[in-house]
Amino acid sequence: MTDPMRTSPLSQQLEGQAARLAVVQEMNTVVEARNEAESSAALTLCDASALPRFGICGPRAARWLTDQAVALPRAVLGTQALPPDGLCLRTGEAEFIVEDGPEGSAASDLARALGCGLDGVYPVLRQDAQILLRGEQACDVLAQVCAVNFRAPGERLVFTRLAGVSCAVLPPASQPWFRIWIDATHAVYLWQTLLQIVRELDGGVSGLASFFPRCSHRSKSPAHTKEQTK
Repeated sequence: MTDPMRTSPLSQQLEGQAARLAVVQEMNTVVEARNEAESSAALTLCDASALPRFGICGPRAARWLTDQAVALPRAVLGTQALPPDGLCLRTGEAEFIVEDGPEGSAASDLARALGCGLDGVYPVLRQDAQILLRGEQACDVLAQVCAVNFRAPGERLVFTRLAGVSCAVLPPASQPWFRIWIDATHAVYLWQTLLQIVRELDGGVSGLASFFPRCSHRSKSPAHTKEQTK
């Protein structure tokens, strides 16, 4: 018996935007959007909720992750790139989040290895939605919904509110776009709010392959193939 396909909380918002769907990390994902801009400087939003996350906390969490060959950020709110396309976030002295890119498996591997937890090491369920924001006017978008000055250089995770909703925001550093994590229950509201501003600034929506080009080589999802043959 196969596991059920994961579903993005933003899937209905993107129904009319998809030029191509593909399965990314066991989730049907828009990898190419209709009429998306080719320039990386163009203002655009993307649903990256397919990227899996693994949360862990506890007084022995850092040691356990190190024993699993995970490179940890030294500072709280710092980040550390993980091969091949993942990220480790340090959200507290003894709190971490590991996120995979489209090709990685660290989050799922760690979840299996930890199971229900160990003495001093506890798993934390993460079901966030993730929105990517890119473009020369990205800071102009955030300035309309947030009091934080994202034009100032910064590489650390920021916990703040966007349009009144609590979020975690990672400014551009190794990757030239903002990552925005939000509780799935508020994802549609924030997406609609940001998209309205983006469109007012002549921006639009992009698929995940615009941010992670290897996604462009993935096969179409069965659901999307069926729709096109009707």
